[in-house]
Amino acid sequence: KGYAGLGLYQQAWVAMHMNDTDTAIQLLTRSAAQPGTHKTDAKFLYGDALYKQGEYKRAKDIYIGLRKTLTGELKVTATRKIAAANRALKLPEEDGVTDD
Repeated sequence: KGYAGLGLYQQAWVAMHMNDTDTAIQLLTRSAAQPGTHKTDAKFLYGDALYKQGEYKRAKDIYIGLRKTLTGELKVTATRKIAAANRALKLPEEDGVTDD
């Protein structure tokens, strides 16, 4: 009890490393809905899974949402992932990166 979200995240991490992104996405959707400290990691991995499937716009939206709530190194990581999605979308790297 209380570890369901983390358990789902860990299963999704394994699925991603086995190149089963469909399963990872299903698990991450459930994981992110659970309370716990894993939520940010689950959302990043969800964005990564979408990116891996070529869903660059959806991945970028996830990263932008994360960036708005993060600080420090995690915010930098989100910014780098937004830039990568922008490159894949053939947009300027800073598109969508605002500090509102």
